[in-house]
Amino acid sequence: MQGNARHVFTLKLPRQQSPHADCLDCERPVPKHEGPPAPRQQLYTVREVAQTLVRVGQGITYRGAGRMLRNEAGRLKTSKFGFKYPSRDSSVVEDWVEVFSPVVFEPHTPTAWPPMVMLDDAPLDIRSKHTPGGKKIVFRIFAPLGYDERLQRSVAKLEGYPNKTPASWKRFLTSIPGRPQWIVCDNESGMLKGIELAWPHTPDEPSPLIWLSHWHLKDALRKLFYRYKKLGTPLADALDTAFQSRAQWDAFCQLARQSNFPPIEKWLDKPSPTWWAGNVSMELRVAWQLDNMKGVPASTSALEDVLRWLRQQIKQRKFAFRNRERFNRMLMLMQLHLNGQASERRYAQRIRRALETNGGHPGARRIITDPKGHHSLWV
Repeated sequence: MQGNARHVFTLKLPRQQSPHADCLDCERPVPKHEGPPAPRQQLYTVREVAQTLVRVGQGITYRGAGRMLRNEAGRLKTSKFGFKYPSRDSSVVEDWVEVFSPVVFEPHTPTAWPPMVMLDDAPLDIRSKHTPGGKKIVFRIFAPLGYDERLQRSVAKLEGYPNKTPASWKRFLTSIPGRPQWIVCDNESGMLKGIELAWPHTPDEPSPLIWLSHWHLKDALRKLFYRYKKLGTPLADALDTAFQSRAQWDAFCQLARQSNFPPIEKWLDKPSPTWWAGNVSMELRVAWQLDNMKGVPASTSALEDVLRWLRQQIKQRKFAFRNRERFNRMLMLMQLHLNGQASERRYAQRIRRALETNGGHPGARRIITDPKGHHSLWV
């Protein structure tokens, strides 16, 4: 030892004993003491952490991912009958999602809104003995699908919210810098007001042009026909093709005026002013869209596929999600999966770098709480 220098006898990341004679990646002999790196004071390797995070992003439950982890690592329990089995405890997977999701997501953090965005949410309803008074509770996943200049699409961000008030939408929309030029969405008042609050229109910076989804508009009219028992009428049949062109929309509106059906006339005459179409009614706003629809998706059908997948993966365990921040960290992994950015190798590289800068130690676990003044998912 020279001067005040000290010998360092251990690496920042300790090595697990290698169970294989060869490295599975580079296919060369590896001594047992040069096995895969692992976080300090943990039983599993960095690659096992990364593989588990990829599985969570694919929709595998915490328990399921934990069971697969222990089975593949050979960390099995023995039953009183002598059978070996992996524990289904989910705590280790929950801790990894909390600590390492921001690490693997950081390179993909959105820095600006893309030019065009589809906007909607996936509602998840809960009614169980865990809910206050057994009441039905609904929380939502806000899920915009962004399109770049080449019309390449990707999920811009996923976040859970306890409601869909204008304040929640504003908070979500302003969490990414900038503003899109076009938004395709349904005619939902909370969302529309939230867009207005997030990006008010000014002479120097116009608000995004909002394109009302034709599918949602058609669905609203179909529900109106159903409510007043008008299905099967010539007017209802004309709705099937009404949004295909301006001529067919005009023909539908003309037939509606002649059908002596006040509810549909009230819907068409409802004021829907915009800075791009002027002080117009709903009828004329739809007409403007049909005149200017080149290059713009007519509906949010592409986003519906994303929302359907999210609901399918989460609906069976939705009652377990209460802490909003921990839930959002799981959604980070799902967003990476949906965008084709999930990779066991890249995850492992980022986790190793983060561990090395922290002396080999992962961050603190189970300290996530929702910020003061912000609701959790269950309110």
